[in-house]
Amino acid sequence: MRKGEVCGACTGALMVLGALYGQYDEADTERRTRANEVNVKMMDGFAKVNGSYICNDLLKCDVSTPEGVQYCYDNNLF
Repeated sequence: MRKGEVCGACTGALMVLGALYGQYDEADTERRTRANEVNVKMMDGFAKVNGSYICNDLLKCDVSTPEGVQYCYDNNLF
């Protein structure tokens, strides 16, 4: 959290997709392949619409620094 890496919205979406499409049996490699396809499609689609799925890129600041966090608060980005 607050490292500026993968957007929290994407992380949350991946958690939901994992619950829906995730592999529950380690022998079920078909389900693992499907889950990976769904995850890649979501991440690629998010990046296509938003320009990135990296938080610092989306917010146009470095949220791992106090200055970046202040910028986000000042500009209502959180």
